[in-house]
Amino acid sequence: MTLRAAEIEGLDPECATLVDALNGLPGVRTTESCCGHGKAPFVMFFHCDSWESLQRIAAVVEDQRADEDDSILLWQIVVGVRGDGSGVLFLLESNREGSGDRLALALTE
Repeated sequence: MTLRAAEIEGLDPECATLVDALNGLPGVRTTESCCGHGKAPFVMFFHCDSWESLQRIAAVVEDQRADEDDSILLWQIVVGVRGDGSGVLFLLESNREGSGDRLALALTE
């Protein structure tokens, strides 16, 4: 069972909407997140067991661009190997300080 953001102790409140949006996708489970309480770029680690959900996240991330210059991506996904070597771990990170609400809304549409 995936926890709702309100149930996660120590979660930056600014991350809550995006954590819930990600965890609401089939096969997605966030494991860590931080945004310096809105004063730093977002960093969110997640596992994804659904190819369709990963494609959805990637497509939405690709569409999130800076208002002043649409060649600037606001988010990126980094792929890594779990520390114990048992599988793949994803990192979703923003390239700017600010809100994850726009990305969260796009993921839930």
